[in-house]
Amino acid sequence: MTETVLTVGWNCPRARAPAGSVPLVPYVYRCEACRASAPPRWRRTDALADRDSHRQRAHYGLIPDDAITDTRPPAPRPPAPDSPSLLSELWEAVRAVGRTDYTRQAAALLGAGVLAILALAAVAALFR
Repeated sequence: MTETVLTVGWNCPRARAPAGSVPLVPYVYRCEACRASAPPRWRRTDALADRDSHRQRAHYGLIPDDAITDTRPPAPRPPAPDSPSLLSELWEAVRAVGRTDYTRQAAALLGAGVLAILALAAVAALFR
């Protein structure tokens, strides 16, 4: 049995793309039973229409083993940084400051001040 390929060009799932190239058209319908591919389509709905018409014409409405292939390459992931980022260095500097006695005393004094203001506001609300 000979294989029938309905597409022409490198965008067919069985053809090889040039190195470093991105497929121009993302969706291709392929019937594994017939070993045939429909022309590449811009929209998935067009590939679904190709599938439906092929099923009616070639398989009398039966559902063969087939697939709609998304030929777009996966999105590139950013490379992992070799050195720590500026944000992580800044965070480490803040954490180092937080480990000193001076910072602990300042935080305690600030917390006590906030509590005193809240208490005064509560007392003032009672006497209105």
